[in-house]
Amino acid sequence: MVFLNDLRFRQGTALILSASALDPSLAAAEALRRPHGVMRGVDYRGEQVLAAWQFVPGSSWSLVGKVDLAETEKPVRDLALASLLLALALGVASTLFLILRLRQLVRHSRDAQEALVTHYGYLARYANDIILLLDAKGNIVEANDRAVEAYGYDRGELLALRYGHLTDASFESAAGLGAEHGIVIESLHRRKDGSQFPAEASIRSMQVGQERYVQCILRDISERKEAEQEKRRLEELLAKVQKQEAIGRLAGGVAHDLNNALTAIQGYGELLKMKLPAGAGEMRSAEGILAAVARAARVTHGLLAFSEQLPLSWEPLELNALLSSSRQTLERVLGPEIVLELQAHPAALVVRGDAELLSQVFVHLADNARRAMPQGGRFTISLEGSRGQDNAETACLRMRDTGVGMSEEVRARLFEPFFTTQGFGQGAGLGLPIVFGIVRQHGGRIEVDSEQGRGTEFRIILPLARQAAIG
Repeated sequence: MVFLNDLRFRQGTALILSASALDPSLAAAEALRRPHGVMRGVDYRGEQVLAAWQFVPGSSWSLVGKVDLAETEKPVRDLALASLLLALALGVASTLFLILRLRQLVRHSRDAQEALVTHYGYLARYANDIILLLDAKGNIVEANDRAVEAYGYDRGELLALRYGHLTDASFESAAGLGAEHGIVIESLHRRKDGSQFPAEASIRSMQVGQERYVQCILRDISERKEAEQEKRRLEELLAKVQKQEAIGRLAGGVAHDLNNALTAIQGYGELLKMKLPAGAGEMRSAEGILAAVARAARVTHGLLAFSEQLPLSWEPLELNALLSSSRQTLERVLGPEIVLELQAHPAALVVRGDAELLSQVFVHLADNARRAMPQGGRFTISLEGSRGQDNAETACLRMRDTGVGMSEEVRARLFEPFFTTQGFGQGAGLGLPIVFGIVRQHGGRIEVDSEQGRGTEFRIILPLARQAAIG
């Protein structure tokens, strides 16, 4: 196959340049075999071309057209390049915009975070609760002002301590239990001066980066504990008063019924004694009946006194004078082995009451002191003026012995009727219940302090009479 004319890319080739008609990569060779077609092949230069041919009807010629493949792809490449450059430009612009926006957001977030940290730092620093931050070993790494105030350390001193210096509660177990959801425990905490206070600690573990910390928020619960103790004391006191009142009502009812029976027995005994001739053998039996009635009457008198049902002869009484007039009786009750000491008040202390019943109070307490001092000792009665909880003026009679004292169990049952620590037949257990009832009937109260081996003190507090009522 011979080229008839000069070629585009090679001059002087007419009738000189030839190519094999059998080469299937040449479009002219394919035109000899097929009347028309399109193909991708190579030309005389060996360049990739896109070719098309068509047989010319009525002749032996075929028209062949071809173009370099590179020329056909150039617009596409140019468009692709333009698109790529546009995409790169948009990408760069978007990236710059995102970078600027992210920097703005980060700056805003940092400012907000710093404001939040400042806000919560302010709250933590000036909180009423104690706030401690500990590391994983229990060292104190941060503390608020309330902690410094509560423990009494300087801030530097506090931050140099471990949690174990402030409390005996185990840090390891508390931190472990508070790892996920936190725990609340109560324990005693120590101040710098060695004094202790109860605290309720809310403990939670937290992870900050690669470090583990433990946050402790503590509240001084001294007032709450004192309130709980006071509540228990008042509940116990109320229960004791209610018990005493119930026993008093029971004792009063029994005493009245027993008095009725004793009155009848006494009447029959006196009638029997009147009818017996002098010197009769039965006379002694009748006298024994009357003596037993008298002893039983003393028991009912004690029960009535405890139940606050004795009839009173109200009159103004000056306690210094009443105590002085009872000296001889008290000395006889105490015996020669016990020294009686009376300490009068420099001013007159006047109450309204029954002189005989108040004297019984002195006698019963003196007898109780005598039993507590079998080897002898000292019994002191002092008079003081004071003010009650309602700011009312009161008189206080302090009666102290140097005896064996009593246990808490005995003190709790001290005023129960028929309760006694003496052996059988040595006491009916009515002396102190009588004292309790008489004092209550006079509008007063009685308090007791005692310790085994260190004696006992009874305090009788009575309201002072008003001058108008006295005169």
